[in-house]
Amino acid sequence: MKYKRSILSIAMATIVLVSLCTLSVSAADGGRVNVKTPAALVGAPLASAPAVAAPAVDDLYLFVRGTDNACWWKHFDGSAWTDWTSLGGALSSAPTAIAASASGRSGVVISVRGTDGGIWARAYSPDFNSWSSWQGLGGQLYADTGPGLYASADASGNGIIGVFVTGTDQALWHQYYNAGALMAGSTTGSGWQYLGGVLTSTPAAVATSPSSIMAFGRGSDAQLWYRSSSSSGWSGWQSPGGQLLAGTGPAIVVSNKIDVYVTGTDNAVWYKSYTGTWSSWGTIGGLSNYSPSATREGTSFIDVFVTGTDGNLWWRYSPGPTATWSNWLSVGSGPL
Repeated sequence: MKYKRSILSIAMATIVLVSLCTLSVSAADGGRVNVKTPAALVGAPLASAPAVAAPAVDDLYLFVRGTDNACWWKHFDGSAWTDWTSLGGALSSAPTAIAASASGRSGVVISVRGTDGGIWARAYSPDFNSWSSWQGLGGQLYADTGPGLYASADASGNGIIGVFVTGTDQALWHQYYNAGALMAGSTTGSGWQYLGGVLTSTPAAVATSPSSIMAFGRGSDAQLWYRSSSSSGWSGWQSPGGQLLAGTGPAIVVSNKIDVYVTGTDNAVWYKSYTGTWSSWGTIGGLSNYSPSATREGTSFIDVFVTGTDGNLWWRYSPGPTATWSNWLSVGSGPL
């Protein structure tokens, strides 16, 4: 990466997030009445954000950074969670994850900031029930931030997996990979693209086509900021307002709209939707010191996960883009 800085043009129009809701254990609403919550919270408290990806409905992959700084994961099949399994590694950030498809096969890609400050990734193929080895993707990330991943289809059928990072200069940087090649272990990318800004968190992104991308981050003014691309290039920086908790970044879900989830300065989870124009801020409550993680299961459930202030994982989901949210469910603590 080059190390340059481009200051965001800031128009102060903040929205103060002022609602707080505590977490509680309950049965799920919306059709998952057989979800099993842990009988006891016996693992280690977590001290970072989770990551989640869903290749299909009732096929959730949840990732955390353990107390040993390794990456751990568990799986949900629609009724119960597996135990934690270690993927090894030496993490210096929370993990990030994305569901991707290559050559007709679905899979999951996880990425982290290693102790060398660079990007490391692994891929999982449910078809073969196997993980690739850790692969170094280069780059140098700002302290305590991780890569923001997105996936997109392309004409080749292999797809694209893109990576946004906050560089050591706190600017936004972008690179993308052939999904099939990356999931098979290739580390060859497009080359880094400098997009400026002054960010303080892990970025997040979504693509509705290879040339239509929105990338989000927390600016140095604590507001949510984004840039969008089209066939004619990248827009300037824009802010839909909001105030994000220090050290946290956004999470993105796409349904019939683009939903951005953040942890507000009141520690609750807030969201804002984009359909060409922005909605007002809404909240689904919660209580966390870390970034939320969110995914969508096919055309069905929308899932949001947080690490609670009690060190345990909590989960809330909605059966559809406009449906009622479940109550908060406990997923238990982290790995021992």
